[in-house]
Amino acid sequence: MSASKKTLLWFHRFVIIIGLIMLFFLIERLGPARIAAHIREFGVWGFLAILPISILDQILNAWAWRFTLAPQDAGRVPFISLAKGRLAGDGVNYLTPSATVAGEFVRPPFLGSELSVEVKNTSVFIGKLSQTLGQMAFILVGILFLILRKMDALGNGEIRWIVLGALFVAALIAFSLFILAYKNKQGKFFCDIGGPQISAIRENMRRYLTAHPIRMGLSVLFFTIGYASMMIEVAVICSFMNLPIDAFKALVIEALSNAFEAVFFMVPAKLGTQEAGKVLIFKAFGYTAGQGLSFAIIRHIREILWSSFGFLIYLTHRTGIKKYPGA
Repeated sequence: MSASKKTLLWFHRFVIIIGLIMLFFLIERLGPARIAAHIREFGVWGFLAILPISILDQILNAWAWRFTLAPQDAGRVPFISLAKGRLAGDGVNYLTPSATVAGEFVRPPFLGSELSVEVKNTSVFIGKLSQTLGQMAFILVGILFLILRKMDALGNGEIRWIVLGALFVAALIAFSLFILAYKNKQGKFFCDIGGPQISAIRENMRRYLTAHPIRMGLSVLFFTIGYASMMIEVAVICSFMNLPIDAFKALVIEALSNAFEAVFFMVPAKLGTQEAGKVLIFKAFGYTAGQGLSFAIIRHIREILWSSFGFLIYLTHRTGIKKYPGA
């Protein structure tokens, strides 16, 4: 094992330990009995109510991925394959210490054998970027509603930093797409890096962005709607916990949750960071810290269940994935 891989492995272990310490500290500080009472109040029926909500998110994400393919290529991939690829990749991203990267290498084989390796890899790469753009767009929409509704959850300084951070990430992705796909008058790529396979991916990306900008926009839009759809889960969880909630508050809570999780994307399974984030967000909206922590644990259980299902899909296709070039 190389020195860099060992360093990364130890870093991930360190992050997991810190996350566990943070989680146990929050539970101990806020009272295990109180947290358990909130979760019992949510109950089995609550879990049965929220589990199907993620289906809508997965369908929207699969459609978003479909739009990263040219029309003639998208028509050759069954929608179920796209959905399975999204689930498998998300499961690997969530359950492994890879900073949400390893799952992207899992997705291409699910696009079947009719498309070239370069087309499939390009689709996944564009999909990752459009998903991040969709997440940033959703965060900005949430902040806009926070301002328009004059909710006092955050101060002006905090809002400013979140907006600037989202705009910076969006601008960075847009600039990266331009640099990777741009060709000068001599027909050469700017900053010519990598071998023939990378060049082929960049060429596919250039053709896609030049010929199908609307499809790229639709991909970002569907990912944005997918993130927004999870506000339904916020409303349902709060309803089962007997917490007062409306659509606008559910939207902003989900947007702020995404902003917090985007900062700590490198933490496997959002361990500890999701709980800390929800405590801060719920307190900002006038709920108790215990209610925020209970909400986070409930959502964590749902995420683990869905991610385990996705990881199972990955395991059933692992042989084909290992044979995939570059896997």
